[in-house]
This record gives sequence, C-alpha cells and structure tokens, in this order.
Amino acid sequence: AWHFGATLRPGREALITRYIREDFSGLPEGCGAYGRALTAFWTAVFIAFAGLNLLPVLGLIPAAAAGGATIAISLLLFVGEHAVRARRFPHLPVTLGRTLRAMWQAGAMRHAR
Repeated sequence: AWHFGATLRPGREALITRYIREDFSGLPEGCGAYGRALTAFWTAVFIAFAGLNLLPVLGLIPAAAAGGATIAISLLLFVGEHAVRARRFPHLPVTLGRTLRAMWQAGAMRHAR
C-alpha cells in the first residue's frame, strides 16, 4: 500500500501511470487519470488486505483463509481490471502479458522505485 500510495503525492506520477507509460513508450490520452485512479484503488485494496490479514493475529480466522482470500481477490481484481480497461480504451491492446511485462520493465528502471 505504501509503495503505491506514496506515488499519489502531489507532484509525483502514480505508479500505474508509470507502468502505462512504460508499456506504450508514452502516455496515451486519458490514461493518466485512469492510472492515477487505479493506483488509488490498489492502495485501498492493499490497506483492506492488511486488515484482513490482521484477523488471524486476533484469532478470528485461520491464517490460510486470510492468505487464500488475499490471493484469490488479488487475481480476480487484476484480471477483472483488464476487462474494464479493454472496454474503456478499445483502441489500445490490453493483455495480461503486456501488463506484466510493463510492470517488470518499470520495476527494473531505477526511477520507478
């Protein structure tokens, strides 16, 4: 959450916007605001996961349940977002492979950290 949320500070480029810029070697129109909103969304999701994963510490659910739910929800949201993005930006190629490659390439860039 911190890694994503810190990029939402004024004057910073949102993390997912960086991923989009890396993927397309530039920022397609409308993608800046989308990337910022998506970064804020994932920041909130990660904060919610922190709460979910606190439940086993409190003895309320098994750790395996919290971990399994975190993984399943993450995958569903990640894949589901691609469907949303494909509809929102039909002129752009949207695939899981492209997204993963862009994330890896941006993460390898020194200024993306």
